[in-house]
Amino acid sequence: MTTAQAQRIQKELAAYRQNLLDKQRQTQQNHGLKKRLQQFETDFAGFCAHYFPHIATAEMAPFQLQMAHSLLADPAAFIVCQWARGLSKTSTARMAILWLLCLGKLRFGLLASSSREKALKLMGELQIELEENRALCEDYGLKVQQGHWRRGDFSLQGGRGFRAYGKGQNPRGEQLKGKRPDFIWLDDIDDDHECRNPKRVEQSHRWVMESLYMAGSPGATRLLALNNVIAPHSIITKLAQVAGACLQRVNILNEAGESAWPGKYSLADIQLMIRRLGYRSSQQEYFNNPVATGTLFRAEHIRYEALYSPGPALAYIDPSWTETGDYKAAVVLCAHQQRYWVLACFCRQCRMEELVHWCYSRQAELPITRWYMEANFHQKTLLQPFYTQGLEAGSPLPILADNRKKEPKLTRIGRMATLFEQGLVYWAAGLQQDPDTQTLLAQLMALEAGSRAHDDGPDALEGALALLMKQNQQTPGPVYRVRPKQDF
Repeated sequence: MTTAQAQRIQKELAAYRQNLLDKQRQTQQNHGLKKRLQQFETDFAGFCAHYFPHIATAEMAPFQLQMAHSLLADPAAFIVCQWARGLSKTSTARMAILWLLCLGKLRFGLLASSSREKALKLMGELQIELEENRALCEDYGLKVQQGHWRRGDFSLQGGRGFRAYGKGQNPRGEQLKGKRPDFIWLDDIDDDHECRNPKRVEQSHRWVMESLYMAGSPGATRLLALNNVIAPHSIITKLAQVAGACLQRVNILNEAGESAWPGKYSLADIQLMIRRLGYRSSQQEYFNNPVATGTLFRAEHIRYEALYSPGPALAYIDPSWTETGDYKAAVVLCAHQQRYWVLACFCRQCRMEELVHWCYSRQAELPITRWYMEANFHQKTLLQPFYTQGLEAGSPLPILADNRKKEPKLTRIGRMATLFEQGLVYWAAGLQQDPDTQTLLAQLMALEAGSRAHDDGPDALEGALALLMKQNQQTPGPVYRVRPKQDF
């Protein structure tokens, strides 16, 4: 570790220590020690709220409590937490480790991260708690006896301690007072660069299992690994496949579309961040769904140009039944000089009313003469919101069903790639900064056989293109390249 790295960690730990001391000064002394300690033997949330007010600033979520109690219940627990960014992976793990230590369930722990620098920072924060958290140390008789985080190890009275490792360092033969490690903590063990190389990922996975995990005793070593899934080939995904592994996969939104941690994040907060991050980044960081670049479409074939006075347009709607599963998508297209122009896009996980409002707004702004909807969805249940809004607007949208006999989705969508390569598909200039358009394009760029990326936006685009090419037999009007006051 360089001097600069040590100074940076020292500065971060000084801020961590000061925050801890400030909170302690604000906390009044609580009496009834014996009763309190008995309560905390089974009450992880209460333990955290009492001893770590500087960390536990929000009500704990069920998945955080489940992780801690699963560790407590099984001395050979192998827990893999694929939690989204922002769900307090490191802080919750630190409090859980200290809980086990205080309950006498942890004697000798190994801490590991993607680099030694990161592992030493984990070690430093743990040591600060065991030196400066007066209430914790006094109630449980904890005292650092020797060692320091900068050295990578420290020990406490009673033959307990911790050691830190960067990925790839050799932990074989580690013992403390003649005892092998009984706890392994892996925190952010994956890194973007390594995950691009499956062979290196496999080597690191073998290091975790053969060098780090095997340093402990069979049947008496807990392992806790925490990382969001940043790539299809990653250590955290391989650990989830280990026999007997307990996988906790938690996205920022649950299956009902609600905040996974309502005590910390509101739904509005999450939706704002998702829109700011865009489709690709939010899928990776918040939904454990890394979206790789596909093989069908290429970024250089996405062309933007200003279009003035677009001709008659066609709109295609591809809704979904739920608010959080598939995306609701809609695309507005028109044709000019044997080319096809995307005038507007909608691509979101949202309520049906949001899509309906968007459709009526586009009808008022653009010369849309035909509306189509995926036949599977063209039924009373989903059409009702459109009719209701139409009655209020005085003119319901004449939505027709797309009854085409369709080939497999990937085949249909992939066929569009030729149109893109030949320069026959353009996007109106104003869409270059449009979040819905960029979400649709991110889905398009990710498509390939076996991809887990959503495809609702590209499916709507394919429907609009296919119907427009079939139905628009008139000679297209001219294309104007002069940028108008308002581009579509």
